[in-house]
Amino acid sequence: MAESEWPPSSFVMWVFSSVNGRWEEKTFVRQGPPAGTIAQLAAFQWCYARHAVYWRGALYVQREHHFVIRLSLSDSTYQVIKPPNTLQSVRGQDSYLGKSKKGVYYVLMLGNSDRLQVWVLEESRDGYAEWMLEHDVDLQVLLPRLNYRPQAYGPWILQDVNYNEDKHIAIYNDNESTIVDHDSEWNSDDDALDTEDMVDAGNHNGASVLGLHPFKEIVFLSCSISRGLAYHLSTSKLEDIGSIYPKYYREVSGPHRDIQDFFPYTPCWME
Repeated sequence: MAESEWPPSSFVMWVFSSVNGRWEEKTFVRQGPPAGTIAQLAAFQWCYARHAVYWRGALYVQREHHFVIRLSLSDSTYQVIKPPNTLQSVRGQDSYLGKSKKGVYYVLMLGNSDRLQVWVLEESRDGYAEWMLEHDVDLQVLLPRLNYRPQAYGPWILQDVNYNEDKHIAIYNDNESTIVDHDSEWNSDDDALDTEDMVDAGNHNGASVLGLHPFKEIVFLSCSISRGLAYHLSTSKLEDIGSIYPKYYREVSGPHRDIQDFFPYTPCWME
């Protein structure tokens, strides 16, 4: 068992067909070498985050030990892509697989530090794929100098299962509209933040990765769980985009106040 290849030469997945409107079994055949044997993979760190992105007809899925599986939907094949080199040597990192301006990205927050690395996947026509280091910065220089504001942009809105409107109105006698005026929303084009003009914000508990802007090179981070940050790769500037905790979040949410997971919402239009 320990000498078995992972992943196997082929495996069956359930795929939802938008044409037939139902889930169907589909077999994907591996192209190229496996990640290794099960015994060899034991030396790699376990990946608790599982993200996936769709890019140019293929689905990229973050799997065990930070390997990425590239599923080609056109010919039902898949390819194993090794993780960035840093993930094989540094322990205790926060990782995120996402999509942005240049394609597929791997974003890492390394160890117990605030060192941010951004890797971009480069693929050749013959199927070779390699992670290239795009950005490497120590955020400890920037984080203590952020001029935090109680609510920089927003407010963030509680919706669907996270927002109990009846309870909200009963507690606060507040039935205001949840539509946010566009003038108060965060503008990703406004990256004129200058860290030299910031004041000391005191201690912080480190940053973690939230996601990527879908078509601009901006990494979204959280600081001390409750603050939202935007790091602009083109200018190496860090911006405070407000409290992650929406209005009345602590009161409405009850005892379950921690935010467990995040994903960037990308609007889609279908003709």
